[in-house]
Amino acid sequence: MICYMPVLECPGVFSMTVNNGWNARRNTGAPTYELTCADDTTVAIHISVYSRSDGAIRPTESRELLELSLRTIGAERHGDLRVVPES
Repeated sequence: MICYMPVLECPGVFSMTVNNGWNARRNTGAPTYELTCADDTTVAIHISVYSRSDGAIRPTESRELLELSLRTIGAERHGDLRVVPES
């Protein structure tokens, strides 16, 4: 049995396999992507991609940057914050 899964891809930056039932789209005008679940409209995954010239990101740096960004814009946090390993 062969099972195909959709892939969210930003050529030259990342590709990510998502489960069936999830839709992936790039947001216009920003380096951000959104994954939404067809079965549960209250669930979404948001991905931001930024260029980086000063080496590999430290293990805790991505969480720190995201938390700082959310505080800066005064965004409320609804749900878990998860960092997806580069691998």
